[in-house]
Amino acid sequence: MKPWYGMSHVEDVLYVFGRPVAEKASSDDQNYSKKLMGLWTSFAKHGKKHLVEAYQWPQLLPSNLAALKITNREPEQTVLNFGDRCRFWNRLHHSQLDLS
Repeated sequence: MKPWYGMSHVEDVLYVFGRPVAEKASSDDQNYSKKLMGLWTSFAKHGKKHLVEAYQWPQLLPSNLAALKITNREPEQTVLNFGDRCRFWNRLHHSQLDLS
């Protein structure tokens, strides 16, 4: 997978439940899986994100599309900006789409 692509919806579920740890996986995949399991466990147990409190993780709002990008390296704040992608589809005329 290209690094810019990232994970698609629900692709992280295998990592949350430790599947890459159970199989032969790269050390990066194993470390990422352990990090996600820790984050989810901490959230379930304490109701907050204990492992990333040192990082600003503001509430996601329509006016503030900031998110925390969790990777094998240090988490980093990023902005979710899919406006250009959505505008592409909005520009397509309905007749250009083959909906049959």
